[in-house]
Amino acid sequence: VNSAVAQTAAKPWSTGKITTTNAAAEISFALEPSSVAPGETAKLTIVFDSQDPWYLYERSPDGERKSENGLPVLVHLDKLAFGEVKGPTASITAEEKVYSDGKKANVYKKPVTFVYEIVIPADQAEGVLELAGGIGAQSCNAKDENCMPPQGFDFRAKLNVAKTPSKTAGEVEWIKSKYADVKKRIQAGSQERSATDN
Repeated sequence: VNSAVAQTAAKPWSTGKITTTNAAAEISFALEPSSVAPGETAKLTIVFDSQDPWYLYERSPDGERKSENGLPVLVHLDKLAFGEVKGPTASITAEEKVYSDGKKANVYKKPVTFVYEIVIPADQAEGVLELAGGIGAQSCNAKDENCMPPQGFDFRAKLNVAKTPSKTAGEVEWIKSKYADVKKRIQAGSQERSATDN
């Protein structure tokens, strides 16, 4: 196989914001800082920003749906080689939505931010900690209650551990996946924690 052809066929990883189908939502990542000293903490932030009149269903820690009307937000960080993970914590509490048929569901009508805190052991040697995980969401329209097909994405980043930490942000890469695959990743089970609303 021609290597140039193989590289072209391979799916490229991207950086920056994700714009979902019909521009219903934007998803962004941040890793701060890019380098931490042993004993310190880095933060991985994931923001889901629904664009009016779209909304998202409340995050499900175990990947299972909470509503008959739509699929939940998925946020997952794989088990790390070292360090302690706290979170993800959610910036807002989902709001209750009542449908015309009387059914209810909790949804995010405003931007919601999920934050993982990654605590590096004080005796950890210098090196690189690889981060990887998946996210998923289904956007629904408040005007006609139509929902877009659910979407999934994988993400990855590298956190440097060094005696002299950095104040700059790290780069988080993402690639399109499948919602069902992200759900399987969660249910496989490593390092998943329940979200705690502030």
